[in-house]
Amino acid sequence: MDSEIRALAERLLDQETFAKADEFSGLIVRDQHMRWHVIEEMRKYVGMKPKDPMSFIYEDLNKLPRETRNIVWYAGEYIDRFIKKFAYRAGKYFLQLKFLRRRALRSSMGDNLKRLGEVIPDPLFTELSMFNDAIYAPARVMPSKKAAGPREFTPQEAIFICFIMKNLEKKIRPTADAIGLE
Repeated sequence: MDSEIRALAERLLDQETFAKADEFSGLIVRDQHMRWHVIEEMRKYVGMKPKDPMSFIYEDLNKLPRETRNIVWYAGEYIDRFIKKFAYRAGKYFLQLKFLRRRALRSSMGDNLKRLGEVIPDPLFTELSMFNDAIYAPARVMPSKKAAGPREFTPQEAIFICFIMKNLEKKIRPTADAIGLE
């Protein structure tokens, strides 16, 4: 497992959630009898709302431990959509960000984060930037003829990324409410 993803999980998740993610990530590859239990628990944790992209993650969890790329991709898409919505609404309410509103829905997460640096509190901004750099940007890389292929994620990393995604969601919503965007 990539130490950068584990370090990000340690930073973002509380001890209880991290322990649960660590337990699930170990069971998904070691214990074939517990695998379906872990997958079912992860499906409950992730949920199906909003339908797109959460229902895709929900269904792709069944493919663990074999396929992980789509889980990571859709987890990143989910956070990216939150940031786009945040940037779009921030452009409406903050005069200095008026230009942002036109570009927000077309821009990448990294670009929107750069523009929102003054609006998002520093700890959350740092966490979102780390998520983008460590997880979402590498998951978006498409294979080319020259490259060996997109970043492959282990089943353990996919489990941690789902926990990180839900944690970031819980942090973004109150921040948007606090500055009057929701």
